Amino acid sequence: MKILGLNCQTGVLSLTTTGGDDNAVTYGVDGIKSGQESNEFIIPDSMRNDKRLFVNASQNGNKVETTFTTSCVTAPPSDSTTVGEGVGPTGPGEKGAKPPRSITWTRVPGSEFCDDLTECVQVYSERSNLGQVRERRIENCADCGAAKK
Repeated sequence: MKILGLNCQTGVLSLTTTGGDDNAVTYGVDGIKSGQESNEFIIPDSMRNDKRLFVNASQNGNKVETTFTTSCVTAPPSDSTTVGEGVGPTGPGEKGAKPPRSITWTRVPGSEFCDDLTECVQVYSERSNLGQVRERRIENCADCGAAKK
């Protein structure tokens, strides 16, 4: 079972499986829903950031499980947009001007997974000091797929 991703705006968590036979696969996310044939779940707003989800898929009594840590962050409201040094809500060099913000990115712990369906790609989330979230993809990652074996 693979986690395809979580859409932070809609809350849709998508799962997929490979292998098995032609019998129905049922999916579940602990605390949300279990035993459904749809591979998509709506994750409530309150569970979209820094929550560890236990997900599973079952077919003919065979069950596989994994975990996924959500990493959706709502950007904090901004009182002004700063473009350059000394440019703030009242204009260049005036009282109340704010220096520009610099953005730093940090990997979200537990957000890494290997997407072996697309040629050994490692995917993880990063969060900025301003509350933004982005997905990073590392092609031909040594920690994934055939290179991992």
